[in-house]
Amino acid sequence: MMPYRKKTGFFVLFVFGMTLLTCRTQTGVLSTVYGDNLLQNPSFEENGNSSSAFWKIHNYPGFQFAKDAPEGGGEWSVSLPSNWAPPTVYISQTIPTPSNVRDFQFSFWANNQVTGSYGKVIGIYPDTTQTLVEVRTTAEEKWKQYVRTFQLPTPTPDSLRVELWAAPTEIARIITLYDVVALRGVE
Repeated sequence: MMPYRKKTGFFVLFVFGMTLLTCRTQTGVLSTVYGDNLLQNPSFEENGNSSSAFWKIHNYPGFQFAKDAPEGGGEWSVSLPSNWAPPTVYISQTIPTPSNVRDFQFSFWANNQVTGSYGKVIGIYPDTTQTLVEVRTTAEEKWKQYVRTFQLPTPTPDSLRVELWAAPTEIARIITLYDVVALRGVE
């Protein structure tokens, strides 16, 4: 059994942590340790180095990074190679669905040479998943920001998963760069 002081200290830290994760700013946007962004490591770097922390890669053996980023995005971006055949490479991050928030803004920066890469947010339920928003990129040889808003369905999913997909291609190996990924709750 924990002594009273340790229980009280743990409780105070727990309440403080939950308050940080769920407090609102005067603009009505949720606030977290990444400002109003609900995702962790949104720019794929930590202490000036590339980082895959909090992200999971699918259909590829490991993360690749490029020392290339949009203005204001730090120095690094994640680099997703296209596959010659399915399955396509993608990365994801899953977060608990914030309570009392129905409207969200999903945004990211992408740099790719072919159309076909995309980002999406998926609602995860106990027995199924549902795509809530999908944003297709265009062929650009420079950085471009993509922004979409969406509303949660009823019933509300237990968690939200952000996915960023490489462009599928059968012609050549194409790289899609992503950076400054954000999921924000708004009123």
